[in-house]
Amino acid sequence: MTVDAVLRRYEKAGLSFGDEELDNLRLLLDVRSDTLGGDPVTWHPGDVSELLLELCPRKVQNDPALLATGPADLGRFLDHLAQTGQLRGPGLPALLSELAQAEATFAAAMQDRTRWGLAKTMVAQMVDDGVDPTDGSEQVQDWIDQHNQRAYADRNPNPLVLPAVLLAEPDALRAQASEAVLMMRVAALLSHLGPEGRPVTQTGALRLVDARALAEPCGDSARLDPTAWLHPVRRMADLGGVTETYVLAVGAGLVRVDGRARRHDPPGADPLERLEQLATTVLRSGVFLNDDDAGYVIEWAAQAVEDALPGVIALLYASGERVPLDTLSAVALQAYDVSATEHAAMFVRSYLLRPLRRLERLGLVALLDHEVPAERLSLPADLALPEPTAVRVTALGTWLLQRWFTEQGILAPIAAPTSATDPPAQLFDALAGLRADAFDAAIDAWLAAREQLDAVADLVPLLGSDNLPHRELAVALLDRLPDAERGVREALIVPAQRPYARSWLQVQGLPVAEQHRLAEDEPLLLMEAIASDPAADLGGLLAVFGTPDRQVAAVRELWRVRSPFTRHALEALTFGAGPAVGKAARKALHSLHSAGR
Repeated sequence: MTVDAVLRRYEKAGLSFGDEELDNLRLLLDVRSDTLGGDPVTWHPGDVSELLLELCPRKVQNDPALLATGPADLGRFLDHLAQTGQLRGPGLPALLSELAQAEATFAAAMQDRTRWGLAKTMVAQMVDDGVDPTDGSEQVQDWIDQHNQRAYADRNPNPLVLPAVLLAEPDALRAQASEAVLMMRVAALLSHLGPEGRPVTQTGALRLVDARALAEPCGDSARLDPTAWLHPVRRMADLGGVTETYVLAVGAGLVRVDGRARRHDPPGADPLERLEQLATTVLRSGVFLNDDDAGYVIEWAAQAVEDALPGVIALLYASGERVPLDTLSAVALQAYDVSATEHAAMFVRSYLLRPLRRLERLGLVALLDHEVPAERLSLPADLALPEPTAVRVTALGTWLLQRWFTEQGILAPIAAPTSATDPPAQLFDALAGLRADAFDAAIDAWLAAREQLDAVADLVPLLGSDNLPHRELAVALLDRLPDAERGVREALIVPAQRPYARSWLQVQGLPVAEQHRLAEDEPLLLMEAIASDPAADLGGLLAVFGTPDRQVAAVRELWRVRSPFTRHALEALTFGAGPAVGKAARKALHSLHSAGR
C-alpha cells in the first residue's frame, strides 16, 4: 500500500489534527520508504528509532512543526493502524515503547549538526550565508561554486568535538612522565650508551654484554636466572624489557645506530617531549615492535587491532572513565567481517593488550580490575594469570592526547578550572561539556570547599529552577549530603520549590506532612515520575487523583502544566493507561498543540 493511500484513509477516519500533522506524516513515511523500503503499515523493531534518530536528523530540514509534534503524530498514526487492524509487525506496545524513548531526544538529534548529512548541511550553510536554497537564480549556483573552492577544513561544518578536559599543572605532568616505567628504562639505556655509544651486532641490536647490563633497570633480572628458564639468554631479543626499551628509543630517534648505538637525546631534555616521541612510536608500531616480538601471528586479529587503535584511544579520551576491555575489543571486531566468537574476541583482546601495556608503562593509561579470563580458569595456577578487564586514560595521557587531537584539527577543548566559591548555577553552566572525570573533579572540589549546610543552602533554591539540568544536578548533589533534610524541608513552604522538595523527601523515604501534600502539585509530580521511569506503573501513578472519572478529568487538564515533560507524559498516557485515559490524553495533546506549546 502506498503512502498516499494510507494517509487518505487516515484523514477520512477524522483522527488528524490538521494539515500540519498530515504533512509531518507524509514526510516521515516518505523518508522511511525511500531509505528502509517496505510499505507504510509494516514496521519492524528498530524502524522507529532509525527513522527519528538517524534518518530524519541526516536528511530532513528542521521544520518547527516537525520538531514540535512529529513523534506524537507518528504515535497517533501507529495507534490508528493498530485499531483498524492494518498494522503488521511486532505489535503496537513494542513500537510505542520504542517511540517514547526516541521522542525524548528527537528534537536534540534533529538539531545536532554532527548527525546531519551533506545535503542538509549545505542547505543550512546557505541559509546561514543569507542564500535562499529554494531560489532558482544563479545565486545558489554561485554559492555552491564558492563552497567547493574553500579549503576542506573551512568546508567541514561538523568537526568532531571532544569533551572538555581539565589539565594537570605542567610541573606535575613532568614529574609523572619522569616516573613512568618506560621513561625510567629509556633513561637507563641512554645513560648506559652515553654520547660515545656501544658497538652493536650486524642486525643493529645491542650486544649481549650490554643487554645483560640493562636487564635489571629494564625489568629482566629474573630472566637471567638460568635455573628458572628453559632457554638461556643468548641475545638481546631474549630480554623482553631491554628489547622493548631499545627498539622504542631507536624508533623515537632518542638513539642513533650507525655501527654503534649512541645517545641522540641530549641530557636534560624535557621529559614531556621525550614522552611524546616514545608514545608516537608505540602507536606507530601497532601490535608488534619487531619480528622477534611477533612469533606466530593471527593476521586478521593483529590488523583489526592496528586499524582500531586510534578509535580505541579516542574512546578512552572522550570517556575519562574506566572502559571495559571487552568494549574496546568490540570496536576492533566490528571493523572486520568475522563472527564475534569467544576465540575471536580472545585473540583481539590479547593483541590489543600489547600496545595498551606499553602505553601503561609510559604512564598514559591505567589497566584496571585484573581477573583470570574465563578461558584460562581450567589451566594450572602458573598459567591462569589475571588480566585487566578495564582501561582508563591518566592525567598524563589526557595532556598528550589533547595535544595530538588539537594538532590534527580536532576540537579538544580545555576547560577553565571552576572556582570552588562559584554559586551552583554558575558552576553547573561551567560544567556543561566536560568529560566525566573533569565533571566529577569539579563537583567534588565544590562540595569539599564548603560546609554541608552551606552547600545545602546554595542548592535548595535550584529545586524551583526552570532550568531542568540545574534542577536535576541540584537533586543529585543533595543526595550526596547527609545533612540535607532540614534545608529541603524548609523549601516546602516555597511554592516553586515545594513539589520537588516533597519529591526528594519521599524518594529518601522521609515523611512529608499532609499540609505540604497539595493537590495542585500532583500533576507536576506525575510528569516528573513518568519522565524519570519509562516503565512506571501509570495506573498506580494516576491513583492519586482518585476515582477513574477523576483520573480522566485530571489527565484532560494536564496540558496546562508548565513542565518540560508535559508532552512526553501525555504521549505515554495516550498509549499506556487505558482507553478512557488515552482519549483524555489525546484531547490534552490537541489543546497543548493549539496553545502553541
